[in-house]
Amino acid sequence: LQCNTSGIPDVQSVSWHLNLTAANHIQNMIRYQTALEPSLTILSAALNDAGLYTCTATNLAGTTRGLPIQLNVDEKCTKYVPDVSHSVIDCTFTNNTGTCEIKCNSGFMFRDGSDSKIYICTGRNQWVPPLPMPTCLETAPSTYTLVVNIKYRSTGIALFCKTAHNQAIINNYDTIIQQIAVYCNNEFVTVGPIAINSTNSTTSSFDITTTYFIVVGDSSTPKTTTDACGLLIDNNIKKSDFFVY
Repeated sequence: LQCNTSGIPDVQSVSWHLNLTAANHIQNMIRYQTALEPSLTILSAALNDAGLYTCTATNLAGTTRGLPIQLNVDEKCTKYVPDVSHSVIDCTFTNNTGTCEIKCNSGFMFRDGSDSKIYICTGRNQWVPPLPMPTCLETAPSTYTLVVNIKYRSTGIALFCKTAHNQAIINNYDTIIQQIAVYCNNEFVTVGPIAINSTNSTTSSFDITTTYFIVVGDSSTPKTTTDACGLLIDNNIKKSDFFVY
């Protein structure tokens, strides 16, 4: 913006205001250059920079005169769209509109489960949906782990027997898995693969409590099915033939 100043006595100073308010007295800041001179440069104009700019000159006698300049800002769709890791972004811009499609690389997807999204700029750099674009996340098979606590009690068991107890459980993984399958893989519920991931045992007096970490199903197993499997195990856990070796 430029205003020519001249007069008698000579002009002593020039100031700029936006929309004629004291609060909008423009200082020589990062976004403005030569704010106290006849020219005003806005380094990066945005929509909120639009308005009535007034160049006010003050002479040596203290007399002031102002010249209003109307500035209109039409913000276009930026052609710079930040990169998103593990994706390819393809953008097309026409006049003041633009369309960008982001596709996640193989093995990655967005948090909502989709692998591509389309962003449209409707003008004035207004994007739908709003920027920034989300991050592509690496996919991995989902697992459902049941944590089952079993207390083994016998009048003949002692603390030093824990090692033998743990080894007996390991030796009978297949048998215990078959016991679980009776409830989780049948004509009513089919959870799919079952595996004992690990176990952990603690002793107290003549009791040994073993925690089983059991992975049931795979990424294609509905959560309702895995939940039903866990409920059936919980309801039948006190049966004498369950989790025995």
